[in-house]
Amino acid sequence: MHKLDISGRVSTGDPNLACALLTNGLPLDESNPCHKVKSDSGDYLRFNFLPHTINGKQAAGELIAAWEAGQRHIDRFPDDGMAYCMAYSMNRKNLLDFIKQEVPQVLVRRGGQIALISENAGPRLESEILGRLK
Repeated sequence: MHKLDISGRVSTGDPNLACALLTNGLPLDESNPCHKVKSDSGDYLRFNFLPHTINGKQAAGELIAAWEAGQRHIDRFPDDGMAYCMAYSMNRKNLLDFIKQEVPQVLVRRGGQIALISENAGPRLESEILGRLK
């Protein structure tokens, strides 16, 4: 979640959004760049940004709106810097979700040989594979 104050400064606890804002030239507020918050549900950080990019061409609110639009922004403005950041973030999440679903393989070394055996391999397949190692 993020907040936009009356001055146009933005504060967010989303590290992906914070990185996207930095990448697109929105500077941290030098006088108050970050808060480390301790709560009963865990510690987290809130990053505080100035209202405009370094070059003055984009406002924090515009960048936040692009982030919130997600895939719609990527589809409409595929060459926009924020679109690249969002695509990276979405692809990273999808890749990590994919990895969590994969069945691990067990690496077995014998002599100079290596075998990878699925953690779900039955005893017969496991014996056959291990039997081929010298």
